[in-house]
Amino acid sequence: MAIGAVLLNLALIVVLLFACLITLIGLPGNWLILFLAVGYGFLQDFATVSWQLLLLLFGLLLFGELVEFAAGALGAKKQKASWAAMIAATVGGVLGALAGTALLPVLGSLVGAFAGAFAASYGAEYLVTGNRQQSGKVARSVFFAQVAAMVVKTAVAIAMAVTIIGHLAWG
Repeated sequence: MAIGAVLLNLALIVVLLFACLITLIGLPGNWLILFLAVGYGFLQDFATVSWQLLLLLFGLLLFGELVEFAAGALGAKKQKASWAAMIAATVGGVLGALAGTALLPVLGSLVGAFAGAFAASYGAEYLVTGNRQQSGKVARSVFFAQVAAMVVKTAVAIAMAVTIIGHLAWG
């Protein structure tokens, strides 16, 4: 194998690991992993990274995104929250991530998503029930569900990266 191909594979592995790390802090590392796979497939004429593999990776990516998107609502539902709190958890997480990114790029998106979902679900549940204790339970459940979603999404990133690494052309 040519030294250029080995260096390409090693560089790809480094960037894949970086993508897994940025997924952990709430950035779109899974999308970066998919785009890297498409680029590598293109360079290899889709011999080792096939269209079928790319579809599998895209399916994994969508699963991770769905888990992240639904986490707040599922966390609220676990505490028998109102529909308003479930919707607020999802919307608050998205808006919080956007605001957090604007204020503090990189780490702000993660902190903003957690804070936005927590505050929105607490506020919505309190408006509906007037019960601070129930609102606190809902907000805490939303927070822990989002942490679990972050773990799942990072696991998806690692699975995607390992799958790509397993399909690199070394010989």
